[in-house]
This record gives sequence, structure tokens and C-alpha cells, in this order.
Amino acid sequence: MGYVPLPGAQIRYLIEGNGQHPGALGMGASAWKVAPGDWFIGWSHPRREARLQLVGNNNRFLILPWVRVHNLASCVLGLLARQLADDWEEPSNYRPVMLETFVERDRFRGTCYEAANWIHVGQTRGRGKLDRYNRYDQPIKEIFLYPLERSFRDILAGDADGVTEWLRMEDYAAVMAIPAGRKAISFRYNNLPISCALAWCQFYA
Repeated sequence: MGYVPLPGAQIRYLIEGNGQHPGALGMGASAWKVAPGDWFIGWSHPRREARLQLVGNNNRFLILPWVRVHNLASCVLGLLARQLADDWEEPSNYRPVMLETFVERDRFRGTCYEAANWIHVGQTRGRGKLDRYNRYDQPIKEIFLYPLERSFRDILAGDADGVTEWLRMEDYAAVMAIPAGRKAISFRYNNLPISCALAWCQFYA
């Protein structure tokens, strides 16, 4: 899943299924500026600066290559959508209202995100966050978003009362283990019962 430490607040999960750990995933800070995503949300530059932390970035997602279970990846993404906001709120005192991810199009298709009803909103232009000279030397990536709240546009782009207070973070431990409730889903593959859960997670500030 990558050795280089990720920037910003983040949460990491181990996936548990039938007594084993077939994969893991990580959530971290949102990308600073992505035009297709900004257009989809409809927020202004000041709103984006103030509320960017309410968008979580699925920056790591691994299903071990020898695991062959149809629909496992999309089922895990469904668990993530239902569980992340509660797990993130406990140590940070705020709840994400949208998820994002970037899929490198020359290496992956993003099929599991489509199957989990993530919304494809466009592509990156090949510029990295440190590209000050318009070199466009980074891989093109497909952009997927997943709203966690029906009113995500009001929360992210609107003038809702109390939003500033709601976003105010209090001090919390740099590393805090969160007891992730056993929110499992069950399905069948080749007539065998499969149970999967995000069984353990850890939050890093």
C-alpha cells in the first residue's frame, strides 16, 4: 500500500473476512484543488479552504492479489461508506460528508468504485501538487466521488449556520486506536458464505 507516509489526518483499516485479512485500505486528507470535483460540489475558493477537511481521500486500497472473491472490493467500499464518518468523528470531532479517490487510468479501471456507486466526475490533467511550471508529467487519473450526506452541497458550498463552529477541531492524541464495531456484511460466492468487516482501524493526526 506504499511505504511513504501520507500527509494530514488519516485513518487505516484492516479488512477481515472469514477469519482472515484479505486486504487493507486507508483514508487521508483531500486533494487541495481538483477542477472536476470542485465543479461537481459547486463551492467557492473560500468555502473550499474552510471545509476541505470534510472530504476524505481513499488514497490506499489493497485486495491481496491471490484473493479471488467476486464483489469483495465493492462490498468493502460499501462498508467504508457506512462506517467511516463515525470512526473519523470520534477522535477528530468532525464528520466527513464526501469521499474521493483517484484511479490511475493506465493501470486500473476503477470497476469496483463504479460497482459501489461512486460517481465519476472527470480526470486529472497530469499535474502534481508541486507542479509550478505546468509540466504535466504525472499520470492521468480518473476522479470518483461518493457523497455521504444528501445535503453535501449545502454543507460544503452553502452558508449553513454553525458550520464554522462545527469544523473547529479540538486537541486529540496523535495516534488513537478506535474500536471499530463489527459491522459485517454477508454474501455468497460459489455457494459459500462470505462475511466481511472493517475489523480494526487507527487514526493518525
